[in-house]
Amino acid sequence: MSDKPWITSKGMRWVFWTLVLILILTVVLCIAFYPEPYQFFKQTISSLGQVKSWPSGLENKISAWIFTIGFGVIAAGALFMMVAYTNVKGFYGAGLKVLMLFIFFFGAVGTAFPADHPDSTYRIYHIIGAALFVTGFGLFNFIAQLLRFIRKHVPKPTEGKRKFDFYLDLTFVILTFIAVVWYLLSGLFGFLGFTNSLVLTIFNLFISQKILLFVGCIAGFLLDLDDM
Repeated sequence: MSDKPWITSKGMRWVFWTLVLILILTVVLCIAFYPEPYQFFKQTISSLGQVKSWPSGLENKISAWIFTIGFGVIAAGALFMMVAYTNVKGFYGAGLKVLMLFIFFFGAVGTAFPADHPDSTYRIYHIIGAALFVTGFGLFNFIAQLLRFIRKHVPKPTEGKRKFDFYLDLTFVILTFIAVVWYLLSGLFGFLGFTNSLVLTIFNLFISQKILLFVGCIAGFLLDLDDM
């Protein structure tokens, strides 16, 4: 029998790239089929999957179904990656990555429920899921970038100059970390009911959520085989 693993780093990277593409496609299609103009600075991504549009309250059936199916597929992909990291030997930092994917998976499942579902239980699932999804997505990218950075760039070479990829890796380790913290603080201040206009302007949940997803998508496509 062959000892060759049934999935390699290259395959895992393609799976994650596919999930990022599905996320982007889901958001783009939802905006395209949203029954009224999507207000980037006043709505979260969750608005695209609601039963009724905002602010007019129009029926949002097509966009809502695209949203639910898209996040359902993303959840299935995250579950696949968890199983692969758990059962295939040789992946660096597999335990940490499984933990981040666990958050990402349950976040995607919860996010798939409409934020304005008639049943309050499902609305709670969505709120928790959306927070877990964005956080898990950002943290997986951060952990993958950080572990690769540690493996490739520590200690500092004794001869020659740092290569371009050192600075690229370092930049996205820092940017992803800042984006995750910024998003978490934005959600925390909103949950605690902060009314200070300066705080709410800086830690704007509508913006911080999108920044984290944007940074996460770029970081995802920059992952190399060592990251996986």
